[in-house]
Amino acid sequence: STYPGALQVLLSLRYTAQTPFVFNDGYPGEQVTDNVAFQTRFTPAVASGSYDVLLLMEGVNDLSGSDPAAVSGALGAMQVMVLTAQRFGLRVFLATLPPEDPDGFRASNAPSVVPYNNGLRLLAASPGVTLVDVYQAFNGNLSLIGADGLHPNAAGYAVIANTFLAAIEKNLDVSSTTTLSIPQRRR
Repeated sequence: STYPGALQVLLSLRYTAQTPFVFNDGYPGEQVTDNVAFQTRFTPAVASGSYDVLLLMEGVNDLSGSDPAAVSGALGAMQVMVLTAQRFGLRVFLATLPPEDPDGFRASNAPSVVPYNNGLRLLAASPGVTLVDVYQAFNGNLSLIGADGLHPNAAGYAVIANTFLAAIEKNLDVSSTTTLSIPQRRR
């Protein structure tokens, strides 16, 4: 019950002549501002040559209530991640965070989600970066968030997976039909 797992199923059903693979490299509690994790986990993964696309939805663990400095720090780290992935030739799909339910027991960062997502939208305006607007896809529906107020439930993960799929289809699909125009010789 994760969005990478749900996306894997959707991609396999959509692209039957290919073998798409979604590797879930998320790590619970990890922060994007953690330089050790960046150097030991992220950079080696994107440098491995094993991937063509990076689906990146990170940063919630870096937010701190409504602290603008935490938002700024997380956005700076995200920019470094995007640039690093691009340096190794990966196409980046950058996702906004889903909303948090302020009534949940782990939703202390709800006030920072909107400013952080606005910063991600600006970052996604960079060349070679595709925005995957998960926040907008949730359309304010907090019933898609679990009891902790932070993590989506199964229906929320399905929304995330479908949002990524739509972005992938729009930006990576190649038409299966090609029309050739062959000029006729005049007699």
